[in-house]
Amino acid sequence: MDAEKFSHYKTCIKRIDDEHFCIIELIEKIAKCSKNNDVVSGKRYIKELLDLKNIHFFEEERMMEEVNFPYIKYHKSEHRGIISTLQQIDIDFGIKTINFDDKLTMMMLNHIDNYDSQYVPYYNSWLASQK
Repeated sequence: MDAEKFSHYKTCIKRIDDEHFCIIELIEKIAKCSKNNDVVSGKRYIKELLDLKNIHFFEEERMMEEVNFPYIKYHKSEHRGIISTLQQIDIDFGIKTINFDDKLTMMMLNHIDNYDSQYVPYYNSWLASQK
């Protein structure tokens, strides 16, 4: 996904947006590997994605705790669901035919748009109070 198309999904928290963009790029690489039956590269990208997602979610959740985000439990459960989906894709990749059809990309963009965007005002208020 090019940066211009991604701009709608920005949280305006640079580190988070940079990680989101890297995540989308990895998802697109996995989809390409699936299409080309490149199991070795696909599995490598899935591992990178899982590693990045775990770090990203840890950082996001730490930030939400810091700003007292009231819906953190629900947001964490969304994160666990995404990790579970990725772990299942890791198991199935190369064994079952996985038709991505941008499903992972859409899942991620939906998460950013509908969930991550919820904590941004809390983060911004917290940030303003720190000055």
